[in-house]
Amino acid sequence: KGLGGGANSPKYIETKSVGKGSTSTYEETFSYIKRGYSIEKMASLKGVKEGTIVNHIQKLAEENSLDHFDYLKPSTVTVSAIRNASRGVSKGPGYLKTIRENLNEMYDYETIRLGLLFT
Repeated sequence: KGLGGGANSPKYIETKSVGKGSTSTYEETFSYIKRGYSIEKMASLKGVKEGTIVNHIQKLAEENSLDHFDYLKPSTVTVSAIRNASRGVSKGPGYLKTIRENLNEMYDYETIRLGLLFT
């Protein structure tokens, strides 16, 4: 799937001038993902925190095949642990914190957020 359109689409949320014309920061991140860049490299190139890149990945994953993001998937053991730790946890305030506590704080929030994409 493409990035789609509409007022709430990531394509229209935030724009930044890059070379000719302008492109959304989500589109820029997606182009890096298509090239196989690491989260660390994308954050460095964009001058943002890794958590911002994970936010972009989460938003982009809502509208695109997870196949694009497969190389960013945490290990099978990590995804399984996150899946188990998230069972029965209600989404809402404190969701990630509860999962992290259920995991005895073994994983950082970015890893948990990525792992949840693949559960």
